Amino acid sequence: MPFGIFSSRWAGVLTGRITKKQSPPSSCDPAKSKVAYQKPALSGLLSPPSTIKVVRDDVVIKTEEVDSEDEDDFASPTRDQRVAVDSTTRCDQDILPSVERSTSPEEMILLPSIETSLLGRLRGGNLENSDDGSDEAEYGDNPDGEDHSDQRDEEFEPEASPDFPAGRWNIPEEILEQYQDLRRGVGGSETWTATESHLHRLLGLRGHHPLMPGEWKRDFTGFNLEDILFAPVGSGNAVALRTVTSGMSAQFRATKALGRIFSLPARVGDLRREGDEDKYPKLIATLIEKEILRYLSWVQKDAGLDRLFYASNIGVYRLREDSTEAEITEQLNSLMTEWADGYREWYVEMGIKGAPRTLFALVVLQHIVFVITRDASDPDGKNRFLAQLDLSRSDGRWLDHALNLALPINLARDGMVRVMDNFAVKPGADEDSDPDA
Repeated sequence: MPFGIFSSRWAGVLTGRITKKQSPPSSCDPAKSKVAYQKPALSGLLSPPSTIKVVRDDVVIKTEEVDSEDEDDFASPTRDQRVAVDSTTRCDQDILPSVERSTSPEEMILLPSIETSLLGRLRGGNLENSDDGSDEAEYGDNPDGEDHSDQRDEEFEPEASPDFPAGRWNIPEEILEQYQDLRRGVGGSETWTATESHLHRLLGLRGHHPLMPGEWKRDFTGFNLEDILFAPVGSGNAVALRTVTSGMSAQFRATKALGRIFSLPARVGDLRREGDEDKYPKLIATLIEKEILRYLSWVQKDAGLDRLFYASNIGVYRLREDSTEAEITEQLNSLMTEWADGYREWYVEMGIKGAPRTLFALVVLQHIVFVITRDASDPDGKNRFLAQLDLSRSDGRWLDHALNLALPINLARDGMVRVMDNFAVKPGADEDSDPDA
């Protein structure tokens, strides 16, 4: 099993719109956009009707209007599809206001057909990529020819009840009730792991409680962020986006890394406008993958995880842009199943108990990022689609998308930090664990 190169980020299932609708300016001409650009063929993944479930193999894609509020402008839904979105859904979409102040400068335009490579790069917090298949030989072959999978699955003992101090902020009762209504509308939410539930809560309630230390505010002066996103200085309460290493140098590097994620949607938009129509879909996917991996690398280095040998619970995947929807679904199912099996095997063989049970993946498809999760402790577990982020949009959603990317990365990091004392140090790792070195 090629688990040596595995390292993935999966996130959960997010229903409903969690930010207010941003109306495009009247000067936009959808007709011109549709003539100049064609909609990607993967309609079932990119812009499905809001009340339909698309089922392929063991993946159930719950298709809500998470990030398709302007769908009427670019997806050309039928009259019946528009009517299917009832008044209750529309009301829920405005429950949790956007944390942004900026308005939409222009209408979203979908990019033309895509081209990439499935699993363009598998990246983990600890393990190097391998092109020679050596990892499969090491982990996939059974030397005695016997099936030990059932025994290993029974021995896998994941973290029982993780603690999430970043979720202890006081939220107005009315907002909490609205959020609970939002969550109850998600099919299968009662089976989520504790980590999936916490991530969904962070995503659903962002903008209603602090997510970053108050000391970071001055470093983001140019981003015009709301005060609610920063904890009161000296409050002592934990926040979701933070450093593990203390010190001013760590803060500088943290805000610099997060700032690049904040600016990513704008850079994607610039690349779309300036690039060649035949080339920029691939350039955009490459940019998104590179910046996510860059932020992931900083998060791991800040925690000291880059020096350790461990099976990671998070990864970034780039899909082939010329694959059909059926091919993508089949390959994602196969990949996630192998990854979950290898993840359990590794911790059983190492004799490590209390490993995080939730696997996270950020899947890049041209300008779209899917946030997905999987319960590794369940051999028959299903993949859960938590959010669909369109980073090419320029309707004031840049902060929503940036937080949607940063929160699962930090949450996955926290899970590994709780068990990192059990990990061996990589051969040749520097003795100085200072991430600023």
